[in-house]
Amino acid sequence: MLLLLLSCETSSVVYTPMCGLEVPSATATTVQPGEVVTLTTRPLTTLWDTAVTFGDQRIPPLSLDRSECASCDACIEESGCQTCGQTCSSCTELCSLCIETLSIEIPYVPAGTWPLQIVNHHGRSPVLNFTVEAAADSGTDSSP
Repeated sequence: MLLLLLSCETSSVVYTPMCGLEVPSATATTVQPGEVVTLTTRPLTTLWDTAVTFGDQRIPPLSLDRSECASCDACIEESGCQTCGQTCSSCTELCSLCIETLSIEIPYVPAGTWPLQIVNHHGRSPVLNFTVEAAADSGTDSSP
């Protein structure tokens, strides 16, 4: 029995630093339920690795786009100098061309101010507040 306890193997876990995302910007922050909004922040990863919370609801991203980011990603990988979202000076020019966006649909929530936050492998974004207006009237009159 003692031999079995002594033969146990241990493993180590490598932790990557939690860096955070930049403050997101949005095409609009005064919105109506059902409206599609595009957010810009970085660093984004992939659609499956990205979670968005709106108030206390998790909402699925509709799309994630990293336009013109391949050269930046290759430069960072080759140089090995990225730490917490900060790229090395040799990649700055290539990375300035990279535009990272995420589209979401505003959930059907009561009118008011609602916080939005994005989370991925790199960490969390600061909160971006949205003002949700009452849903637009359908234009039909239900009175007799």
